[in-house]
Amino acid sequence: MIVCTILKNFTSIFLEPLKRNLNLFFIGGLESMSLTQEEMGDLVGPLSISIATRDAELKPHFARAFGVRISEDQKFMTVMVPKVIFEPCLKDIDDNKLIAVTVAHMANFKTRQYKGLVQEIKDCTEADYELMKSVRESGAENSALFFGPKAGEGWNKYIIRPSVAVKFELSELFDQSPGIKAGEKLK
Repeated sequence: MIVCTILKNFTSIFLEPLKRNLNLFFIGGLESMSLTQEEMGDLVGPLSISIATRDAELKPHFARAFGVRISEDQKFMTVMVPKVIFEPCLKDIDDNKLIAVTVAHMANFKTRQYKGLVQEIKDCTEADYELMKSVRESGAENSALFFGPKAGEGWNKYIIRPSVAVKFELSELFDQSPGIKAGEKLK
């Protein structure tokens, strides 16, 4: 019964709004996306990173990711996703190229959602795996502090090899931090 309540709450709090937001994808890139540090959010530290895609019937798919990088010109973001959970998202990307990436800093709760069109998917490099390992370890430490040692142990069990690096052109940026500005479009 407790598990059912948790799943029901997860669905109503996280998946239903995600499903609604996936219908709002903006197709096309921005000519130039110059982001301030405040707009960009925190891309280092203990991060909770997730990607969302949708199929032709608007059914959403979700996968946890373990690393993000933004290009120097701030036009592209690359997100690293374990292959073991990527298959449904890959089918969606093959169909429509749309992706949303949410990056939440686990200590200060600053959260950003980046949307865009996928340009390239390739296998992760060793540098990507180092970043992913660092993000996973930071997440484990932070989870252990908030929720106890078992939560940290669980976080460290996420499989990160093999993974893919998904590069997408940024088209929209939203503030998803808890508070009155949640959902506000930044770019």
